[in-house]
Amino acid sequence: MSEISVWDFRHMPRFNEPLQYNHDEERRREERRQFRQSSLSVAADGNNMTSSVVGKTRPRRRVNFEEIVTVIPIPLRSDYSSTVRCKMFTNRVEMCENVERNLIEYTAENGDWRNTCLEEDMYKCGVTGELVHPAHVVTNQYVVNLPQAPGRLCPEGVE
Repeated sequence: MSEISVWDFRHMPRFNEPLQYNHDEERRREERRQFRQSSLSVAADGNNMTSSVVGKTRPRRRVNFEEIVTVIPIPLRSDYSSTVRCKMFTNRVEMCENVERNLIEYTAENGDWRNTCLEEDMYKCGVTGELVHPAHVVTNQYVVNLPQAPGRLCPEGVE
């Protein structure tokens, strides 16, 4: 299946609708923020902090949304043919394989997102061109957990 681009959606029907947004939730969030700020101010006074320290606040950053938005309906999974469905969606077996692979990689990175292996640190399969996480490569060119037959492996960018 080819890459999907923005141009593929230009003929999709569009609807302008009011933004589904709860203004009451925003008001409650603002009240909680002000309450926390006043609580911190009271706690700071109790700890004999100077008012100059308490008075320093960061400028508030805000996000504004348009009230009327353009909506492009997304078809249900059942609206697609079985051929398109199997290319777009993951089946149960493939999902289990992905979870198993991700657990191996996550464990190799000590469960810390800051240790994530970047693409330039991965190996490239000489046959399929797929990037291979170092956790799946064992010394002496033995490869495990590759979905396809292992080929010549070398670090990304080296052929």
